[in-house]
Amino acid sequence: MASANPPESSLTVGVTDITATGLPRTGFNQEHPRFYVKLIVDGDMKTTSRTTRGLSSWEESFCFNVSPSSILELHLYAHHRVRPQLYIGGTKNRIDYLLSQEITSFFQKLYVDHPQGVPHSTDVSVEFTISQIMGNVEAA
Repeated sequence: MASANPPESSLTVGVTDITATGLPRTGFNQEHPRFYVKLIVDGDMKTTSRTTRGLSSWEESFCFNVSPSSILELHLYAHHRVRPQLYIGGTKNRIDYLLSQEITSFFQKLYVDHPQGVPHSTDVSVEFTISQIMGNVEAA
């Protein structure tokens, strides 16, 4: 009889100190829009507040209940009052990769998908901190 794969262990991670650099000016007047980040893990989506014009960092904390093979997605958007939200770019990383590194702070280029399906690097980068939270914590 074939044995089933053991279930993956569950853990809680915290994502903090999100900062973006190289942000574009957008719109008719090339203004500094307000930006926000969507964080997604296993379908659980959380959103930062919108920044004040010209600022590009968020001091918010986000907790996720994950498995080691879960993927953390960060998507950066420019918020406009009248026009649709503008997708700037995103990044995806496996949780086990992020937690296995000797560092907890990551600096990564954002990518957008090309029509041919090949990711294209942008001039925008994001930095964030991720760490495993010990103990029984409710994901916030």
